[in-house]
Formats: sequence, C-alpha cells, structure tokens
Amino acid sequence: KSEEKKIIEERERKRKMGILPPAAPVEPKRARESASEPGSPLQVDDDSDQLHIDASPQPHLPYSPPVRSS
Repeated sequence: KSEEKKIIEERERKRKMGILPPAAPVEPKRARESASEPGSPLQVDDDSDQLHIDASPQPHLPYSPPVRSS
C-alpha cells in the first residue's frame, strides 16, 4: 500500500511541475463510459475534448504533427 501511495505522490509532484498532463480528465471519462448511460457518450466526448484541449492543446489539434516534427 505504501508503495502505491509513493507512486501516486510521485505522479502528483510531476503533474504540479508540468511534466505529466493531469490525470483527472481521463478517469471521470472512463467512469462515465463504464456507466454507459444513453446520454453519457455525448457528455463524455464534450467533456474530454475540453479537458484535453485545456491540458495539452498541441497533440490534440490537426496541425500538431508538423509542428512537433520540425
């Protein structure tokens, strides 16, 4: 258990330093998808899109690959 706690703390620290993107956007999405209610998928898409754009605009946008490769 302490091992797991250490890993989580590591991740938190890296996230605060901006190394890792926030994990929050991914987990609520997964939770909602597993619930799989009729109205859920649309909400999930909307939410995750906004959160991803917020957290890391580049990889998500179409013009990103050329920018990255240069």
